Amino acid sequence: MLRAAKSYSIVDERLNTEWTIYPFAFLLLDEGKGKDGIEIDWEHTTYAFVRPEEVEERDTVPHLSISLERVLVGKVVAEGLRELRDDHESGARLLAGKAVEVLVKAVREGHVRGMRPVREVEGRGSLEAWWRGFRMIGWHLKVSRESMGAAITGAVCGALKAVKEEVDTGGTPEEVEERALTKLEVVVDERRHNIERMVMQFRTWLSEYHKEKEPISILMLSSSSTIKACVISALAKDTDCRIRLKIMESRPLFEGVAFARSLLKELKERGIDDRIEVEIAPDASVGILAKDVDVVLLGADRISEEGDVSNKTGSLAAVLCAKEVSRDVKVVVVSEIEKVAGPGKKEDHKEEDNDVSEVTRQWPSGAGFEAKFEQWEKAIKVRNVYFEWVPAKHIDYYVCEIGIFNVEQIKNQSGHVARMEDEMFGDL
Repeated sequence: MLRAAKSYSIVDERLNTEWTIYPFAFLLLDEGKGKDGIEIDWEHTTYAFVRPEEVEERDTVPHLSISLERVLVGKVVAEGLRELRDDHESGARLLAGKAVEVLVKAVREGHVRGMRPVREVEGRGSLEAWWRGFRMIGWHLKVSRESMGAAITGAVCGALKAVKEEVDTGGTPEEVEERALTKLEVVVDERRHNIERMVMQFRTWLSEYHKEKEPISILMLSSSSTIKACVISALAKDTDCRIRLKIMESRPLFEGVAFARSLLKELKERGIDDRIEVEIAPDASVGILAKDVDVVLLGADRISEEGDVSNKTGSLAAVLCAKEVSRDVKVVVVSEIEKVAGPGKKEDHKEEDNDVSEVTRQWPSGAGFEAKFEQWEKAIKVRNVYFEWVPAKHIDYYVCEIGIFNVEQIKNQSGHVARMEDEMFGDL
C-alpha cells in the first residue's frame, strides 16, 4: 500500500444510508507483476489506466474523484512523505521542520491545487478548494510518522494557522499562494529561533539547579540536536561551567556515538572543548553509567496529555537506574512545546517496530552465529522498537522554549492541540 487517506461520509437519501469511505492508494512495484497481475471478479466489468483529471468523464463507482483527491498528493508532497517515513536518524524537531518545508515547497511549486481547482470556477469556490487541498496535505504530513506525530502535527498546524489568516483575507488562489509563502517563510524562521529560546531556558534552569563549582554529571542517550545545543550553550555562556557527560551507545544505530562525535567536533571548533569529559558505554552498562549522576537529560519525541514522555528506547532504563543509584538525581526533559500530543494516554500510541536487520547485522559472524535452523525460525522473534515511554511520575522538569512546565500545564497544552487539530482537519 502506498498511502491511506482520511475517511469521509456520503449520505444516500434514496436508500436512507450513510456510507463511510476509506480511500487507499496502491503502488504497482516494478519488480512485481505490474498491471499484468491485476485480476477482476464478478463485481467489475473492466478496468483502465487513465489520468486523474479524466476520472469524472468515466462511468465509475460513485465519488471516485473525491477519493482520488484525498490520496493523490502530487510529486513534491509524495517525496516529502517518503522522506519523513524513511528518515530514522533525525529527531522529532528536525522531522517537524522537514514537514513544514514540504508545505513551503508545495506552495512554491504550485502543488496544492490538485485536480478539483482545475474545474472550479474563479472566485471564492476556487479559493476554498485551494485551502481544502492545502489542509489535506497537512493531514497527510500529520499522519506520516506516528511516533513523531506530535511534533509534526504541532508544526504543521502552526503553519496552517498562519496561512489561514491569508485565506480569510481573500483573493484568488494565486494571490493567496503568494502571501501564504511569505507567512510560511516567517514560520520557518520562527522555528529556528525556538531552539535559541529553549537553550536560554535550559541555561536558566541549570544556573538555578547547579550552583556548585564542581562539574555537573549528566547521563543521556541517543542523538538530540536540542540537547547538543543546550550543552554547547551552557559551556559557551558560562566559563565556570564544567560538564561530565555520560552517553549510552544507543543501539542498534549507535546514535549516542554519533552525538558524541558531532558534539566534540563543534566544541573543538569553538575552542571550548577543555571543560567537558565524555564517557561512552554500551546500553547494557546503564547501571554503571547512571551512578553518581546529577541529571538524566532526555529529549522527547512525544509528550502525552498526562506528561509521559516518549523517547529513544533505553530512556526508561536510564531513568530507573539513575533514581536507584544516584541520590538527588533530577530527570529533565528538554523539548519544544509542539511535541505535546492531543488528549490520549500513552497506551493509545502503538510502538514503532523497525527493520530487524539493523539489530541482526551487528551480531558477530563465525561459528554458531551464521547458521539459521528450523527451530530458530519458529521460536525467535527479533524486535527493533525505537521508542518507549517514561512515566510522568519519574520526571522532575519539562524545559521548553516558553518556560519550565509542570504536568498541569502539559495537560492544558494538550487540550489546545486538540482544538487546533479539530479546527484544521475536523471537516475534511
